[in-house]
Amino acid sequence: MNTKPIIELRNVTAWRGSTRVFKGLNLSIRKGEHTVILGPNGAGKSTLLKLLTRELYPVQEEGA
Repeated sequence: MNTKPIIELRNVTAWRGSTRVFKGLNLSIRKGEHTVILGPNGAGKSTLLKLLTRELYPVQEEGA
């Protein structure tokens, strides 16, 4: 499928308090794709969803 992403994160770093949850996260989801967010407790699933719903705001890293 060669379509423009409807959701895209590029080189994102996210913090929860003083804990870095993501560093250099890249995510691209295109229309029609099915995506599963799966991982153990503390892996960042809820943080990712909060980034996507703009409850949290990412830090955009430069130079990567």
